[in-house]
Amino acid sequence: MNAKLTKIEQETIIIFNELEQTAEVYTHNARLRRQLADVRETHPDEVTLKKADDACVTYTLPKAWVKVRPKRKATEAQLAAAHNALLSAKSRRGGGETQAQ
Repeated sequence: MNAKLTKIEQETIIIFNELEQTAEVYTHNARLRRQLADVRETHPDEVTLKKADDACVTYTLPKAWVKVRPKRKATEAQLAAAHNALLSAKSRRGGGETQAQ
């Protein structure tokens, strides 16, 4: 592709259907491109690079690998416990007290 795409044009598209067991991933996202390349290295029989250029890649992979995972929401108790653990670790290392925000 000769023209540089704008950020909004740099898409990631995941396509699959109900019949086939594979999904196709087309992406401009650098992090996802690296992740897909790494997965292809470890699973060459399951991940296929269909097309690549300087700007984007297209891979096929098992449809079962496509997941939607929302971020885990920590409860107030979990946040407080994590904060206390951090303060404890800092005090053991001599980091001193941190100011409350």
